[in-house]
Amino acid sequence: MNSKLISMRIIGYLEDQRFKITAFKSGNKFALKFETDLLEQTYKVRESNAIANLEDLNKLVDEQFKTFINDQFVQMRKELNESFIRLNPMEEEDEFEEIV
Repeated sequence: MNSKLISMRIIGYLEDQRFKITAFKSGNKFALKFETDLLEQTYKVRESNAIANLEDLNKLVDEQFKTFINDQFVQMRKELNESFIRLNPMEEEDEFEEIV
């Protein structure tokens, strides 16, 4: 079996107060990993004339893209919470009495 081992290395971090952004390089591809709490999103792009280094990745991840990423995290958190509720629904006896 002839397989190449291509390593992925961290080339840097991008600034943002909402989430951690790590940039990776592996062969002719870059990966951007966005992390917050227990959730993460990863986007891969091919190396090109437009995207050749960390500075180019920083330009790619503009404020509009960061807003999209944040909206995705909000949706992911919502879906995960709803899934937990379906997994363990509250029964009537678990509910509290209404206090007037």
